[in-house]
Amino acid sequence: TFQDRTHSVVEDGRYSTCPRVPGAAWMPDWLVRASRIEIDKEEDVGTARWGTLEFKGVPILTA
Repeated sequence: TFQDRTHSVVEDGRYSTCPRVPGAAWMPDWLVRASRIEIDKEEDVGTARWGTLEFKGVPILTA
């Protein structure tokens, strides 16, 4: 959900800054899966709640 030009919220989603590569089997090197992700582009900050950080498909941190 876009709250305004610099703030957005993702519910039950995932987030990564890895560039997309063509192909159906593509997965980013890292991603965050979370119940709620708040993104503030003005401050360059993202906050994940009840989430997991994955690297190469392996969960490495859960909070």
